[in-house]
Amino acid sequence: MNGLLALIQEKTNLSYETLFHSKGGFIFDSGLKEFLLFSIFLLHTFAFLLLFVIGTVRSLKNLGIYLLQGWSRLDFCKKFFGPSIFFSIFTIPLFLLYALYFTEKSFTSLPFLLIMVGVGLINVLLTFALASLSSVFIFLVKPVNAIRERYPKKMYLSIGLLIYLMLHGVMMGLCTYLDAPYEELKENNAIRKDWETASDFHIFQSMEIGDDQSSINYQSKKLYKDINDWYQSIHNEDGVYIIETNLFSKDLLAEYKAQGLYTTVPEESFWLFKLSPNYLDQLNIEISNETIEKALKGERVYLIPENKKLEEKERLKKWLKEEDTQSIREDDLDTVFKEKKEFQFIPYKSGEDFFTWSTEKAHQTRTKDPIILLLTPENMIYRENESLFAQGLDHSN
Repeated sequence: MNGLLALIQEKTNLSYETLFHSKGGFIFDSGLKEFLLFSIFLLHTFAFLLLFVIGTVRSLKNLGIYLLQGWSRLDFCKKFFGPSIFFSIFTIPLFLLYALYFTEKSFTSLPFLLIMVGVGLINVLLTFALASLSSVFIFLVKPVNAIRERYPKKMYLSIGLLIYLMLHGVMMGLCTYLDAPYEELKENNAIRKDWETASDFHIFQSMEIGDDQSSINYQSKKLYKDINDWYQSIHNEDGVYIIETNLFSKDLLAEYKAQGLYTTVPEESFWLFKLSPNYLDQLNIEISNETIEKALKGERVYLIPENKKLEEKERLKKWLKEEDTQSIREDDLDTVFKEKKEFQFIPYKSGEDFFTWSTEKAHQTRTKDPIILLLTPENMIYRENESLFAQGLDHSN
């Protein structure tokens, strides 16, 4: 053990303390909690201030009567705002009850309870401060003017409107801020529901290479042929599907055109589904047995949505033919299509939402009009029959 430790220290130039001192870390993420609490605090503050201002302005006529009867302005303030301030004092014990309830009595220490009492006192001080601000109107108006409502109503209304706009601004800000995570939540929920349709499927997850390293190093195609032979023996069994989906976006097609990779490139974005014929039952797509037989005999059979424009259909056909034939090599696995290179393009009526199997959040999980290739052992090209053992959700069949 000491020898191993010394060797590690020599190779890594790390000290004994560094190697044996455990390291770790953590981060607290409260999410929206602080923002929500602050926003609710502002909402309550502006709402109470608006109510105090409205109540004060509406009571000015009574103020004039009381002042002529010998009341002081301070007495009127106590009479008018006293119940609100008294009620805020009464809420201090409620903060203690809230704390015990929401923490399920797990925090009962004296410092914690004192903090909650302090929060209650802040609420009392806030109520007193709002009442003090609103009482400014009481100290500015004269008794006779108050009785006859001869005070600057426009100014008071402007102040009330300003407070309302501030309240409205806080509400709009809160709603706008919450809208983004809400929309993301809706999107994630929709994605979850889409993926529930695939919850009973199993994917090709892992494989042991054994002693066939030459195939992995591209020195032999024995492994590809063995996997292809194995798939040919089971491809008609229930539950054995090939499902490969790819989105060809407008940006990608524009890049193809700019680089001159193909003589013809489609102009509209599209999804390309490569599916084994038995998977069509899952999609409720009905095609003739004759069409399936052509695919099984080695023809590349593409299903093209009927709603595609004629010009775009022609571009798609030319591009698909070029895409499937331009890189065929002599050392590819032997298939009927490799020898004959025959195609069939069959129109089909689209309309249902097809699951795209996309793991990219930026991509849609449903599409109505994919291009569908009926993939069989005899019409595969090297990109397909040499990737049958691809592993993981992003790559497996």
